[in-house]
Amino acid sequence: DVKFASGGGLTAVVAADGSIASLTVTGAFDASAGGVVTFTGATENLQIGNYPLVTAAELTFGGQWTCVSPDASRTAFLRKEGNTLTLVVASRGTILIFR
Repeated sequence: DVKFASGGGLTAVVAADGSIASLTVTGAFDASAGGVVTFTGATENLQIGNYPLVTAAELTFGGQWTCVSPDASRTAFLRKEGNTLTLVVASRGTILIFR
């Protein structure tokens, strides 16, 4: 079983092909206390999309989680999908400047 302390961290390692290896936990994974997700590796190759980070037999998710964005043009957040904790990388959106 894996349980994060409040403020614990997950590091998403981005491979050269833009993928992120996921972690499989055969027992329970408790991420209910919140924490921080950071990125390392070939972050410039990370594309917009969904990346499974953790799959567990039992997954508890909640608390305040912060994802340190890989760059200024994208944002990232976590979402629970069944027993999988998924990292979602999305565009920050469109900014219109009127002069």
